[in-house]
Amino acid sequence: MNNIFYELYIFIDILQLTPNLHTVTWISIKNTPKDLLSLQESKAYQLVPKQNQVKTIIIQGDYTKKMMEELIYLCPRVQYISLGPSDRSLDATVHYLLSKINDATLHLFLLRIRGASPHWIRC
Repeated sequence: MNNIFYELYIFIDILQLTPNLHTVTWISIKNTPKDLLSLQESKAYQLVPKQNQVKTIIIQGDYTKKMMEELIYLCPRVQYISLGPSDRSLDATVHYLLSKINDATLHLFLLRIRGASPHWIRC
């Protein structure tokens, strides 16, 4: 198992123990756990989205679309997301977050992208 598995496991425990937590900040969440399926099948993983109150997710560094999907699943009431720079996942992540058919982000009303590289800015 890799470190991100343990980080997510601890994150789920924190969400379970502090249901009134409103803001989550990650430095980097770019690796996908090798054993993600076993984590998703856990009882805690299934219960956390029903009880936590996270409204703000801040990712300061690199991330992947897959890990954003996991955070959105775990924090379905998120209203504000701030993304740091990501050369490889920005387009896919933004498309996922803003998709009209994405029921997971119904409460999202503000998406902030910090430090986008110049090739993302088009006139």
